[in-house]
Amino acid sequence: MKIILNDKSDIAGLHHQLGVIAHELEYPKEAMYHYQQVLHPESDMPKTERHRQAPAYASIARLVYCKNDLDQALIHYNKTVELALIESILDKISIACYYNNIGLVYKRKRSYDQALSIFEKALSQLFLVLLIKLIFLRYVLDRFGRNDLPLGVFDMNAKPALSKFHLKIYENMSIKESREVLDGSDVLLTYCDEKTILICGGPLKNVAKAIQTGRFKLGRLVVQGGFAGDNIVPKEKRLSKFNGRITCPTFNLGADIKATKIVLDYNDIKEKFFVSKNVCHGVLYTKDTHKKLEKNQR
Repeated sequence: MKIILNDKSDIAGLHHQLGVIAHELEYPKEAMYHYQQVLHPESDMPKTERHRQAPAYASIARLVYCKNDLDQALIHYNKTVELALIESILDKISIACYYNNIGLVYKRKRSYDQALSIFEKALSQLFLVLLIKLIFLRYVLDRFGRNDLPLGVFDMNAKPALSKFHLKIYENMSIKESREVLDGSDVLLTYCDEKTILICGGPLKNVAKAIQTGRFKLGRLVVQGGFAGDNIVPKEKRLSKFNGRITCPTFNLGADIKATKIVLDYNDIKEKFFVSKNVCHGVLYTKDTHKKLEKNQR
């Protein structure tokens, strides 16, 4: 098998993955070697690509943090943030995580005032991304002529997630700010009844919260979550990364186990379906699909 590396970014990416593997196998020296290869020679990497070195700095910071070298951990985490800020304003989740790591180092050093200051920076980054996510969802509803539909959230301060890909596909200038958001469980209680089909693509927090009111009714619940292993999925239809597995943890059901149990135990949902990993995580992606997406991003 040949691996073709087209540029310095490809080589850096490969070294970082080798470092991650070595770290997981508990070979810290080998991991450090590969992480450092991502950073050297730093001056040769174009400025527009420098942000790609941020994960390597973060990985080195984690290594030295485990050795209790807190000063070096701070140096590398701060460099991580510096590089991450080169990237688009939309990548604030990563920046928030890096700030959080810096805060944890200060906490371990018992520098509590500095830790609190950094944690506040992390929260401010997450709040901005949550606003972007709400703006995007409202924009999509407007495009389909359904701006009458309500948006609900479980917790305004929870960690948000919106891929930059979504905003690259649409015209950024036409996405206007929106703060129209309701409590997610209230939305479910208002619009769901015995004839409703509810599709969930994330943890079941809002559904569980609605159930706990004692007033929630639902016809059918379809959840992306759970795992279908070799004992269920025919060999020719399995995703290769799950071959040989009977069980596997999944985020949507495992992120809030208490909420999942509340939903599973609830009898006023007539039908419950779970679309499992190894079934729903494949993608039909063709050259035509790529061309269409590439055209839109331009």
